[in-house]
Amino acid sequence: MNAEERALVLPITFGSLFEWYEVFLYIYWSPIISKSLYDLSFPFAELIHALMILSVGLIARPLGGLVFG
Repeated sequence: MNAEERALVLPITFGSLFEWYEVFLYIYWSPIISKSLYDLSFPFAELIHALMILSVGLIARPLGGLVFG
C-alpha cells in the first residue's frame, strides 16, 4: 500500500464508522422516543416510528451530500 492509499484509508474508515454509529443511534433511540410520543395500545407504533426515522435518515444523507458536497 503506497502513501496515497494510506492517506485515503483513514478518512474512509472514520466516515464509515460515524455513519454506522449514527444508524446504531437511530435504532437504539427509536423505541425510547416512540414510547413517549405514541399510544402504547397500538403494538406496531414503535416499529413504524423506528422505520420512519431510519428511512428519513438514510434518505436525507445522500440528498444532503448532493446539496452540500
